[in-house]
Amino acid sequence: MCAGKSIGLFGGSFDPPHKGHIVAAREALEKAKLDEIVFVPANVSPLKVGRMSASNDDRLAMLRLAVADEPRFSVSDYELRRSGVSFTIDTVRHFRAAHPDDELAFIIGADAFATLHQWKDADELKKLCGFVVVERTHPASSTEIRKCFAGDETSCEVAKLRNCEIINAFLSPAVAEYIRRHKLYI
Repeated sequence: MCAGKSIGLFGGSFDPPHKGHIVAAREALEKAKLDEIVFVPANVSPLKVGRMSASNDDRLAMLRLAVADEPRFSVSDYELRRSGVSFTIDTVRHFRAAHPDDELAFIIGADAFATLHQWKDADELKKLCGFVVVERTHPASSTEIRKCFAGDETSCEVAKLRNCEIINAFLSPAVAEYIRRHKLYI
C-alpha cells in the first residue's frame, strides 16, 4: 500500500455477510473519506463465544463473494489465522504495525460504539485508530437470515424472509447460492 492511505477496518462475525454490511461499508467510505475497507471476520467474537453457525472457511468464502464487485473492499483472514478469541485491539495493533504511515479507522455500529469503554484496552484502541460510527439501516440481521434458511418462522422479519425474492434482497445472489449449495444454517 502507498503511504498516507485511509483504511477502514470492518470487523464482525459475518455469519452470513449481508447487504447491510455492504451498505454500512459504503457509508463509511463516504462519511470518513476512506480509500479502502478491509473486512476482518472474527475467529471467535468475545460477545458470541460458541455462537458461530458457519465455519471460518465458509464465512471467509461468503465474505469474499459479498465484496467481489467492490474494488475498494478486501477481506483479511488475520483473525481467522490467529485462532482464539478475536479482540479488536489485537487486530488494530496488527494493522497499525503493518501500515505505520496509513490512517486507520475502525467501522463500528452505533450500538457497539456506546459500549466501547468496556472493550479490551479501550484507551489504547482510541489512540491507535479513529472510529467511523454507522447506523444499522438494514432491516434483517444475520441472525434473522440464518433463521430463514433454517425454516424458523418465529419472527415477523423471518416470515418475510421466507420468500426467495426477499432473501435475495438481503443477500447478494452469490452468497445466497453459496448458502444453498453448502446447506448452511439448516
